[in-house]
Amino acid sequence: MALRDSKSVTRVVAAVMARSTAEMLRAAEEATEGADLVELRADALRNPDLEKLRGAGSKPLIFTCRSPREGGVFQGSEADRRAILRRALELGFDFVDIELDTLSDDLRSVATSSRLILSHHAFEGLPEDLPGLVERAARGGADIVKLAARARSLADVLKLGEVGRVVRQRGLGFAPITMGPAGTAGRVLASRFGAELTYAAARGMPATGPGQLDLDELLNLYRFRSIDGLTRIYGILGRPVRDSLSPAMHNDFFRRRGLNAVYLPFEEEELPAFVSAAKDLGVAGLSVTRPFKESIISFLDEVDGKALEVGAVNTVAVREGKWWGFNTDTEGVVRPVSRRMDPAGKLAVILGAGGAARAAAVGLRQAGAQVVVLARRAESARAVAQAGGGQAGSLDEIGQRRWDILVNATPLSQGLLDAREALDSFRPGALVLDMVYQPEQTELLETARRRGAVAVSGLEMLVAQAVGQDEIWTGGKADTEAMELAARAELARRAGKSWNPFGLERYSRQVLFQGIGESGQLKIRGSRVLVVGAGAVGSVSSEMLVRAGVGSLRLVDRDHLDPSNLQRQGLYDQEDLAQNLPKAVAAARKLRRINDEVTVEGAVVDLGPDNVEELLDGIVLALDGTDNFETRYVLNDACVKTGTPWIYAACVGSYGMTYVIRPGETACLRCLLEVEPPPGASPTCDTAGVIAPIVHAVAAFQVSEALKLLAGKETDLLNKVLSMDAWTGQFSKASMAERRADCPACGARRFDYLAAGSRTGAAILCGRNAVQVRPTAKVPVKLEELAARLRALGEVRANDYLVRFQAEGKELVVFVDGRAIIHGTEDLAQAKSLYSRYVGL
Repeated sequence: MALRDSKSVTRVVAAVMARSTAEMLRAAEEATEGADLVELRADALRNPDLEKLRGAGSKPLIFTCRSPREGGVFQGSEADRRAILRRALELGFDFVDIELDTLSDDLRSVATSSRLILSHHAFEGLPEDLPGLVERAARGGADIVKLAARARSLADVLKLGEVGRVVRQRGLGFAPITMGPAGTAGRVLASRFGAELTYAAARGMPATGPGQLDLDELLNLYRFRSIDGLTRIYGILGRPVRDSLSPAMHNDFFRRRGLNAVYLPFEEEELPAFVSAAKDLGVAGLSVTRPFKESIISFLDEVDGKALEVGAVNTVAVREGKWWGFNTDTEGVVRPVSRRMDPAGKLAVILGAGGAARAAAVGLRQAGAQVVVLARRAESARAVAQAGGGQAGSLDEIGQRRWDILVNATPLSQGLLDAREALDSFRPGALVLDMVYQPEQTELLETARRRGAVAVSGLEMLVAQAVGQDEIWTGGKADTEAMELAARAELARRAGKSWNPFGLERYSRQVLFQGIGESGQLKIRGSRVLVVGAGAVGSVSSEMLVRAGVGSLRLVDRDHLDPSNLQRQGLYDQEDLAQNLPKAVAAARKLRRINDEVTVEGAVVDLGPDNVEELLDGIVLALDGTDNFETRYVLNDACVKTGTPWIYAACVGSYGMTYVIRPGETACLRCLLEVEPPPGASPTCDTAGVIAPIVHAVAAFQVSEALKLLAGKETDLLNKVLSMDAWTGQFSKASMAERRADCPACGARRFDYLAAGSRTGAAILCGRNAVQVRPTAKVPVKLEELAARLRALGEVRANDYLVRFQAEGKELVVFVDGRAIIHGTEDLAQAKSLYSRYVGL
């Protein structure tokens, strides 16, 4: 079909639908930047003030009051609506939109200064007599003819667009609106059809029609202003595809490469009509997804050998008028796996028997893996296994096979739900890839991570196969990290975040640093970190992480503030001390004030075997800010068990050290020191003192390693034990010992410190002249009642978090979880006796 070759002259209308005049005025002023005109949809307004609306914003205004019959929400009578339209015409709005069936002589008679948009809406499909509607609009005095119809296919989009030629011959403006999921191409390519107007929802406003894009989508995602007659058109073909992340990735690739190209969603029901329309439109390439990966083959001129082997095509490239088929789904699986392990010789179990499973089987077999395909229907599994040169079976067999790689190629992660025993049969260092990417962290991946396997999200696969597609279409090298950034930015936009993902301008200096960049910062913003201990190192590291922009920080500490903390624990001040706050509470308050974009959770608990796995739930990295080995060993066991990396840190006097422990890749704490040293064997801050500079130095290196892990820069990790002395200025790096095959934790996977009863009921806090007493049962303390009872015995200080009082020359601090720290003694029996006497749990 003949399309316009000139640069876009189509004007963008930002549609504003609100329930009050004040809200509409605000949106017209603040939510329409980048648009050329603003449409005020008055049909949702209660008691519209048209005089005020006439002065809305600074852009030309289209006034619309749509009837329910044509997609509006007006609740009054038809006479009331006509009166509103008449008043809008009298006030001289720049444009007034009136339905063809509503237009009458009395309305036309007052249309002296307003231009008329005469519209017709067809929600069931294209009207049969499109030229007749144009003729009616022309006779009615239209300045612009607006035809809105539900598009069932790309063929409908082209048919409605072709009407523009008839409209322009009458000397009128044209606004073709293709509604519904299949209509996106018509909205984005409006300039190619000679449209005078195209519509998008103003920022934060609801769509005013089925399939309407929002303003940021139209202008930023699809780069509407750059589209002209020479723009090459690509897209994703499937059903459904409206929520696909592919447009975000490929359009960003075209933008970064400076290519005059656009990538669109093509949601279709029938292939023959689409292929014909796509050729008429001049489509240059396609991504192909369900349900067309196999059926598209019969419409192609040539098919690549790998695609033939897979029996499915996910990529079409048009070369010299011929349609070529390729398959990059194989790369989508192999690339993420190969970044973490060599698949050669590994046993790969694939759940599912569709096209994606077939691609995974072929790709992993070509990479040297042994392949087993398991599906509900044995015959389907056999067909896929045959293509992948492997074995087949039913899902019931999954618990009988010990695997190295597990790939879920079912649509809804049901593989895990139907066969949970699969995650009890993997080998050490195993990897789980879930092709589902919305949500990115599926139940399968979360369970796999908790059980110690490496978890790979479907987003990585999506990006990897998209990289292959762009390279096929353009011959240029695609940037994997940039494409992942674009995908995550789109997810952020859909979640209501700024188009500039997560407000990266706040972290602009960190983004400029080559080691992190945009993609690394976005990964940091999507991370959840646990800091155990809010004392010296923990408080400093927490502040650095929050300022660096982690997505979520969980800070766990069992202690309360005392005056000696202020010398080196820079997160706290005298006001926190005066309020008698637990460290976790004071720290969380301060951290939220530093950066309210970060979700900060402060937990006043003693991390132990009964709660450590719950505290690690959803966490991607843990930082050690503790002051005792018992807690470190609990943390080590839990991190090894769940596959969560953690970073050891310690300092005393002017000396400190830190190193990274990555379960399955480095030695764990028990590889280096199988049992914890006895109390008093090592100096502590309370016996040897500590200076603030070493605290900040250790925290700095701990957080530097943390940022490498969170930004996906594992290859930059130091992989050594770093020691330093701030007083003498000496630094040293020592290679870490190798993982021990006989290590109780990461070798034998025996987690002694997580065993029930592994912790004592009372423990000396080394160097503190204090004992912590834990109740035998978890019974929350009613602090108000305890404080009231103890006031008869002496002075009591209490708040929502703790009760503090003197007894028999000792100070008891009781927390809401029932724990108590008894200061002034290291006698366990005496501490337990005081606890029993005054707390009584």
